[in-house]
Amino acid sequence: MSSDFYDERGFDKAGYDRDGCNEDGYNRKGYNCLGYNKKGIYKDTGTEYDKRGYTKDGYDRLGYDKLGYDRLGHDKRGYTKDGYDRLGYDKLGYDRKRYTKDGWNRENIHKDTRTKYDKIGYDRDGFNKYGFNYSGFNKNDFDRENIHKDTRTKYDKIGYDRDGFNKYGWNRENIHKDTGTKYDKNKRDRDGLDKYRKNKDGRYHPTDDESRRDDSGH
Repeated sequence: MSSDFYDERGFDKAGYDRDGCNEDGYNRKGYNCLGYNKKGIYKDTGTEYDKRGYTKDGYDRLGYDKLGYDRLGHDKRGYTKDGYDRLGYDKLGYDRKRYTKDGWNRENIHKDTRTKYDKIGYDRDGFNKYGFNYSGFNKNDFDRENIHKDTRTKYDKIGYDRDGFNKYGWNRENIHKDTGTKYDKNKRDRDGLDKYRKNKDGRYHPTDDESRRDDSGH
């Protein structure tokens, strides 16, 4: 077809250009160059989805585009391309200003007070400067009167007090609170042995290594 049949805008008398499309981009059968008609129906499938499962706007049946993002720009996990969810927080819970929804930054500083405590005096873990939480217990569940919340005594479930000592004065590392050593005031360890491994009756108690050697005959 000669170029004489096209006007200065490139359309023939019927309103189609050299590629067979009108000024709206549709051919004589009513489909655009991508294969969709004005109702959004794809020519080869007869549905709103093309052969790959996408609409004319580029979204699949689940509402995601070819890159995996929905119309609001979120992926299937709910995050945008720059890593923020629908509420504006990243995977670690920080917003674009680097604060959590409770107002803490990565250095555990609160945005309102610019200190490690919030407006009512608690840190990010929920403890005040005295070491007690909102319910009045410390990290080991003892209150201000040194009473444990579960046992309602001054000892926890395994028998240690607020300072980590049992009723005999021993801590978990077998150090006595009165002497700061592995021996008490009577110079005996947690098992009741002196430095020569003898009990109160003077009987010697072998070490575990000595006992194993005796059992093996070596």
